[in-house]
This record gives sequence, structure tokens and C-alpha cells, in this order.
Amino acid sequence: MRAAAIDVGTNSVRLLVAEVSTGQIQPVYRSQVITRLGEGVAKSGRLSPAAVSRTIEVIDSFLREAHAQGAQEVFVIATQAVREAANREEILGPLRERGIEIQVLTGEEEAKFGFLGATAGLPRPQGSSGLVLVLDVGGGSTELAWGDEEVDGAVSIPVGAVRLTEEFLTSDPPSPQEIAAARSYLLDALRAVPPLRPAIAIGTGGTLTALSAFHHRIVPYDPERVHGSSLSREEVERLLRELAALPLEGRRKLPAIQPGRAEILVAGALLCGAVMDHLSIPRVTVSEADLLWGILVHRAS
Repeated sequence: MRAAAIDVGTNSVRLLVAEVSTGQIQPVYRSQVITRLGEGVAKSGRLSPAAVSRTIEVIDSFLREAHAQGAQEVFVIATQAVREAANREEILGPLRERGIEIQVLTGEEEAKFGFLGATAGLPRPQGSSGLVLVLDVGGGSTELAWGDEEVDGAVSIPVGAVRLTEEFLTSDPPSPQEIAAARSYLLDALRAVPPLRPAIAIGTGGTLTALSAFHHRIVPYDPERVHGSSLSREEVERLLRELAALPLEGRRKLPAIQPGRAEILVAGALLCGAVMDHLSIPRVTVSEADLLWGILVHRAS
């Protein structure tokens, strides 16, 4: 069966169209548009009319594209920005009137679907064993899920790259004091994550894939080359220093990075590094297979 999944995220709206069979996903079309739906939600608790309008426009275009690509079913899910907004009916209502139902995931559901997608799309190396951790750095929240063959536990931390940028990294470029304050805040927030010692760590989400593409100089961006690449803790810290030293306009000109994602890359590197520090993870393998894959795998099972 050919099916599609649309993820309405805090920073971007993403589309995956794939051939789906039991436990297997073969992508045939992918697209992503940064709409910054969660802009300002951390402070106001509300979605702005402009963000809602541009996000609905992208969802409409993605639905048309999914059907043009032959998708027989389309599943639409939303995450942190919609999850926490007091006025989320302002986006859910108009879409419902169009016949579009969005499943608003809980943080734990988001983490579990992310684990399902990442482990389906990036199988465990033959002969390896031990705990697998999946880290999904999003715009509004950061999800961690862990287990062996299946999920044993999951935590959603209500801080992602957009929120961290808006709350801490307000200078251009961010100051050392802002970086230090953000890092301290993250390490405190990560106390909700038990002291795991994963044998394998997989990282997903647009911020992590962008960081890996930039580090490995994958230009133009190629998802097949990014998938399965890796970043060490030392490499993440070098990326943080390099990106934080540049003003926003400088980051927007960097190869392999969408200009719309440049604003939140410093926060993304901080988030990834903080998780690696908290759990003593020396290296994370980057996966293009993520929440969207997990939704399709779940629906097909």
C-alpha cells in the first residue's frame, strides 16, 4: 500500500509518501517547509494567526501532493506547538472543516513513534546487543525513548530548538553567557531522564540531520548520505562553537543548511550535546527515519 504521513511540527511541516508493508517503509517522496508554527508559543501560550495561516496552507499543499503521488491513505499528526497551545482549535477547526483530522500526539506517544521509526529504518548492526536510545530533537520539545526490541521507557522534555532559541539565545550571535545559561538549563531539565547507559544511540529530527550534513559537507543535501552518518560528542561541541561564533546571516549562508533552520542550529547542537553529556554517549548515529516512519509502520502493523 502507498500511504503518506504529515507531521505538523513546531518548526516545520513534513511530508513522507512511502510504499508500506508490514514493518517495511520504502520512501518515494519527501518534502519539508519551515512554517515556525510554534513561534512565540512558549511565552504567549497561543498560536499566532500568521503562523496558523501559513501552516494550513502548507498542509493543504502537502495533502494535494500526497494524493498526486498515489497515497491511498494520509495520516496527519501534530506535536508540541499544537499540543500545548491554548487556542489549538484555531488550526484544528479549519482543518476539520476541510475533512482533515489531525491526531495530536502526547509527548510519550511522539517519543514511542520516533523509536519505532528510527529502529525500523536503521536496523541494529548484526551481532550487537544492549539498550537502544532514540533522541529526537524537535522545535518545541525533545523526545527520548529507549529499549531493546521494543520501547521500555520514554520521556518528552518540553524544550526544543525553537524554544531554547527564543528563551535563551537572543543575541546575534549568542553570547557565551547565553550559551552557558542554556546549557545549565538543559542539564537541569534532563534530570527527568534516568541514568541510562545505551549501547546504541540514534538521533533524529531536522536539526540533527542538518548538523550532520554540515559537518560531513554533504552538499547538496542528500538524505541517503545523511542516513547512517554519525557525530561524536567532540564533533558536536566543535559544531556548537563554530555556529555560535557566526551571526545569523552567516549561518544562513552555510552549505547543506536550510536558511530557515539556521536560526535554531546553535540550540540544536546544545540540546544534542547536553543529552550526550547526561547519558555519557560518545557518538550518535543520525537517522532520516523518524516519527513519520513510525506513524506509517504503526498503521501498517
